[in-house]
Amino acid sequence: MLGRVMKRRGWGRCFGITERPLRGGKVYVAELKGTPLSHERRTAEASCHLLRGVVAGWFEKYCERRAVESIETECTAIGDRACGI
Repeated sequence: MLGRVMKRRGWGRCFGITERPLRGGKVYVAELKGTPLSHERRTAEASCHLLRGVVAGWFEKYCERRAVESIETECTAIGDRACGI
C-alpha cells in the first residue's frame, strides 16, 4: 500500500518493508527508491528528512501505533543503492 501511495503522489517507490526485533519491540524498515529528495542528487549525509516523517506517519496510521523515532539508515544521495527509512 505504501508503494502505491508513494508512486501515485510522485514520491518514488517502496520496494519492501521488513520487520525486525529490537530491544523487546519491533522496528520496521522501508526500502525506497526514486524519492524526489535524493534521486540523482549527491550529498555528504542522508537527505530524506521530510520523507522520514511521511513514512513514520504512514506507519502510525496503518499499524495503529505511535512511531518513537524515524531514522534514515541508507540514502541514494550518499551513494547507497536505496533509501532505508
